[in-house]
Amino acid sequence: MKEFPTKRWKMTTLNDFVKHLKEQCTNARKCGSGRPRTSRTAVNISDVNDVVLSQEGAPQTYLTV
Repeated sequence: MKEFPTKRWKMTTLNDFVKHLKEQCTNARKCGSGRPRTSRTAVNISDVNDVVLSQEGAPQTYLTV
């Protein structure tokens, strides 16, 4: 904290990070941690692709999926 005073880090955050590094020996996230990425499914990608292609001849129009 003394070395980077402009970062406004909290002591508890740094302690948790150091504890994590000592336990895991890495700064990578655990598998499955965080919010699941449900928006990038094959079905959604296909639906968005269909909507985009259906608007080629009609600019400034939109459809919702």
